[in-house]
Amino acid sequence: MPMDRSSISDAEAALREAMLASDVARLDALIADDLLFVDQAGAVHGKAADLAPHRSGQLVLDRIDLSGQRILSLPDGGACVSVRAALAGRYAGEPFAGTFRYMRVWVLRDGALRVQAAQCTAIVC
Repeated sequence: MPMDRSSISDAEAALREAMLASDVARLDALIADDLLFVDQAGAVHGKAADLAPHRSGQLVLDRIDLSGQRILSLPDGGACVSVRAALAGRYAGEPFAGTFRYMRVWVLRDGALRVQAAQCTAIVC
């Protein structure tokens, strides 16, 4: 699979759809086993912790509206993506909504694009 802007945009779209569907199998395929994810509270998670709320049904996303996507190609062939995301859903049965900025690093592993690292920042203004 090539690592061009189109393939990165397609991978981002697949990630969004998998998150909306809580499709754990698809999320598992899109996320590197040694994921490093920093959430909006500053906590650091690995892949298992990132997938756990989807797997358990604790997290249900009803809406993910993306805007302002920027893709930066990295010298080693990877890519860094920044995107604004307006989210709405339920966590542990409680409704939530918010706007966040995500930064993801995509790498090519075993012939597939995978998220290697990600960071989430709450946008409060």
